[in-house]
Amino acid sequence: MNYQNNILTGERNQFGINLFSWGMFKNFSNTYIGTYIAPVDERDYYEPRTPGRVYVRTGFTNIFGGFNTNSNKKVSFNFNYYGGITNEIPGTIPRNPWGGASIFTNWRAGNRFTLTYGPDFHRDYGDRGWVNTENDGTIVFGRRVIQNITNTLSASYVFMRDMSLSVNGRHYWATGHYLGYYVLQEDGNLHDYINYAGNHDFSFNSFNIDMVYKWIFAPGSTLSIAWKQNILKEDPQIDYNFIHNLSGTVQAPQYNSISVRVLYYLDYLYIKKALGRKKN
Repeated sequence: MNYQNNILTGERNQFGINLFSWGMFKNFSNTYIGTYIAPVDERDYYEPRTPGRVYVRTGFTNIFGGFNTNSNKKVSFNFNYYGGITNEIPGTIPRNPWGGASIFTNWRAGNRFTLTYGPDFHRDYGDRGWVNTENDGTIVFGRRVIQNITNTLSASYVFMRDMSLSVNGRHYWATGHYLGYYVLQEDGNLHDYINYAGNHDFSFNSFNIDMVYKWIFAPGSTLSIAWKQNILKEDPQIDYNFIHNLSGTVQAPQYNSISVRVLYYLDYLYIKKALGRKKN
């Protein structure tokens, strides 16, 4: 059970009930399932982004679960899912469903090479949140369809006990299409903003590659050479074609960096002893 109270006003901020179950099979695979229920409204003092203002979030019901195979096997899988729905605001905003899932595949080739790939998908069919604050102090909220797709690929190779190379790649794509705009009232509720003419749709991409070479050349002493590539791209127009979007992202301006770090461990007692020998 989760209960949070505002120590300044005495009002309830959050109340929810969490149920969770986990089990393991004889082959060391495991599974879990759970639910979180917030039956009443919650008071959010952060989303309005204005001191002293509050946003009243409707209650919701969320379920989640997953299945993981034995990670000691040559190939293993991790599957996770979740979904939920908010309560309705009569006459203003209907129920809002959301959901997502991820599946990671891990492959080990002996004790030297490992490879992991995992797509992660999330879609919210009516997320409600802050849009902007106008010059007269009017706080504008919006209801939007949010979609996030993340693809992660990681590989590592151990040349010898003290030398390794790792490569990590990640593409994150987030889109938001607004369905309507609202004015945040003093009591924390939302009312339709019929005459609002702004357009805040967005498509955001982040593409990262990190490659790190590490050599432990002495006990406690490490040489690390890292190359990082970062691409950020944001558009007001949404192209839902994944291939077109990815192609446009990799052609955007890139930021590359190379860093070298040497960490050398000094044994104080050894140095003290060596200096003592020289004096004698």
